[in-house]
Amino acid sequence: MKIRRALVSVHDKTGVVELAKGLAGLGIEIVSTGGTASLLRASGIAVRDVSDVTGFPEMMDGRVKTLHPKIHGGILARRDAPEHLAALERHGIPPIDLVVVALYPFEQTVAKPGVTAAEAIEQIDVGGPTMIRAAAKNHAAVAVVTAPSQYGAVLDELTRTGGALSGATRDRLAREAFARTAEYDAAIARWLSGVAGANEPQARPPAAGTSEPQARPTAAGTSEPQARPTAAGTSEPQARPTAAGTSEPQARPTAAGTSEPQARPTAAEASEPAARSTREQGGLGGFASNPPSSIEFPVALTLRAERALSLKYGENPHQAAAFYQIAGAPAIGLAAMKQLHGPELGYNNLLDFSAALALLLEFDEPAAVVIKHTNPCGAAVAASVGAAMERAKASDPVSIYGGIVGVNRTLDRAVVQALAGIFVEILFAPAYAPDALDELSRTKKKCRVFEVPCDRHTLPERLPDYRSVLGGILAQHVDQADLDAAALKVVSRRAPTEAEMRALRFAWRVAKHAKSNAIVLTTAEQVIGVGAGQMNRVDAARLAVMRAREVGLRTEATVCASDAFFPFRDGLDVVAEAGATAVIQPGGSVRDEDVIAAADERDMAMIFTGLRHFRH
Repeated sequence: MKIRRALVSVHDKTGVVELAKGLAGLGIEIVSTGGTASLLRASGIAVRDVSDVTGFPEMMDGRVKTLHPKIHGGILARRDAPEHLAALERHGIPPIDLVVVALYPFEQTVAKPGVTAAEAIEQIDVGGPTMIRAAAKNHAAVAVVTAPSQYGAVLDELTRTGGALSGATRDRLAREAFARTAEYDAAIARWLSGVAGANEPQARPPAAGTSEPQARPTAAGTSEPQARPTAAGTSEPQARPTAAGTSEPQARPTAAGTSEPQARPTAAEASEPAARSTREQGGLGGFASNPPSSIEFPVALTLRAERALSLKYGENPHQAAAFYQIAGAPAIGLAAMKQLHGPELGYNNLLDFSAALALLLEFDEPAAVVIKHTNPCGAAVAASVGAAMERAKASDPVSIYGGIVGVNRTLDRAVVQALAGIFVEILFAPAYAPDALDELSRTKKKCRVFEVPCDRHTLPERLPDYRSVLGGILAQHVDQADLDAAALKVVSRRAPTEAEMRALRFAWRVAKHAKSNAIVLTTAEQVIGVGAGQMNRVDAARLAVMRAREVGLRTEATVCASDAFFPFRDGLDVVAEAGATAVIQPGGSVRDEDVIAAADERDMAMIFTGLRHFRH
């Protein structure tokens, strides 16, 4: 198909002058609009204004330029239909054989912090998508170009053929054009759903895994809808004493079994300001789960993803697999990975890589993590990533073989030496010392080495999380919630020490990334034992203790994190007998009193977070 006339209207001016010069050199007439026409004229290229074709000026701040029958008739007319050609002749409409459009940058605009609705709406292109769709529909006779990345190949073919584009090229360009308009409209729909959802009331879920009423007693004595049962099955009010000496309705047993009123620590008595007494928070369980501010998910979910990698195989060799990147989404996580060394990737590699990166992003200090089958089997922090790697390896020196390993600082030879003789599937870091990368290339031929950003502060505040299920897709927001210092509540008689609080924070970050039911034992710098993916919590506790002892780690003077509440005291008894001195958990069980009593009997400190971290 010979190209005689091209309409060029682009917001992104990259490469458009070179393209237009090439078109003009082939004798192709160029019709253009506004800023594009001005740029081309300034570059010495002959241009015909759209207003000269339509007989109408651009109007309404440029909102109406190309929306005219003399433009769309020239694009949509079928060249094999005599009545269409007669209509063009009768109405003086020039045929348009090539449409070059780069849309307003809507996606980039709404990605900017603080953008207003008015600013976003002005970047919704109307005329551009209309021309693109018209040209793509009529690709039997018209070629459509939608991105600067296409200019070179199109111009090369035109030059080689003396101004013609093949049917195969027009077909390909039409597919890419419809994909672009679909992506563009999907971005607008997502943004509009967010604007609408942000102004709608959000239903609040019940506290940390319960379905019971959430009203609780306050210091002023207001009542809850339902009293919590005690171990004996009776009901008791839940008001608790402050350090000032107010009393609770029922005395609490001591470890010796006698009963006496027990004053609980206040924030001033706790080891950190983050630990607050239950009295200050309105009594035991007096908090509700407070999800991050969220938007309603749209009635219709439109996603466009582009295949970034064809993978070696899926979860198993008989399954085909590929990795797709969401079109228009920011290049974060695996979308920003760069392979420096090693063989091709498989499906499981990327699942584990994603899990390892998510865990590593929890830490600001130098850290190292080890993931196996998406569960943490090692994690540590230290003054350097080399020291952190030694600690993370020691967390489980057996499971690290075939694992995914990451550090959040420049990977140096100390890390390489820590991994000497150990096969790992993937090793990743934000950067590499040249000598470390050279040594990895020589000594770890089968290890896939990646460079990827590891700074959580560069992530958007809210990320979508999609998962396929039989018959549909589940959508939620990624669990990016961190501990809320103001919501932490000391529920035990003893408050945690400063050292225990540091360890509890570390343990909580790791437990968030272990499959439920999960129990994690740690120090302030190192994972000691992980019990993950268990069907009940007491088995998770037993597994965490067993794994630690099997690899020769001491469980005494550790702390424990539980991703959800203890439904019975048995799980806490297991970690207490192993030597754990403090526990962090969401709280919210109807048997919280039994669990707290178990902690007090063993002089353990216990913190309730009000935040659950189930992971399935």
